[in-house]
Amino acid sequence: MTNANGAGLEVMGIQSSPAGAEQSGKRILWAFLLCFTISAHRIYAGRYVSGILQMAAALGTFAWSYRIFKSLTDTLNAGSEDELLDRYQAWTATHHTSNLALLAFIAVGIWVAVDAARLLAGKFKDGRGMRITRWV
Repeated sequence: MTNANGAGLEVMGIQSSPAGAEQSGKRILWAFLLCFTISAHRIYAGRYVSGILQMAAALGTFAWSYRIFKSLTDTLNAGSEDELLDRYQAWTATHHTSNLALLAFIAVGIWVAVDAARLLAGKFKDGRGMRITRWV
């Protein structure tokens, strides 16, 4: 949408491009849905290298965290309740990477959240450097 001067209009906080400015053919809705399902919004937008890295990081940290917490729950569920604290302390003494997995999970979550915010603001760019500004 443009005003009489050809300048872009702001609708719901998103600045539309002026007449004649190139916009991406990609849609915010699909990118946003892919962002929170399998973290593939960057691949959809044509940013293949960072998309593959982000998806691999998201899936890797999820698998890593799952494996660590499954190990913890298996350890805590084995034996009597009287030994619960001892089993937890023994597990934490041998699993020093659990904090690192949590930090990695948080870092990837922030990366995805920043991308989601940029998508909602209409500031996320596709692989050709054009902003994704259309919802559907």
